[in-house]
Amino acid sequence: MKTATFTLHNENRDNYRELEKFLLTIDGVERALIDVNDGDLKVKYDEDLISEENVIEELKNKGIAINQR
Repeated sequence: MKTATFTLHNENRDNYRELEKFLLTIDGVERALIDVNDGDLKVKYDEDLISEENVIEELKNKGIAINQR
């Protein structure tokens, strides 16, 4: 398992729970948590099933603006 951390930009805090649920529907994503205080998104994923680049692509396809850490 690997963990990637991203910073969300201009994302409404009311949508955080929806975004976490969305990420959990993706094969290979084991955990998705957003820190409501600073907008950091941590995604734990199985690198045998999905890559960090695939996670980024899924976020971009959902219209989520992020910075990668």
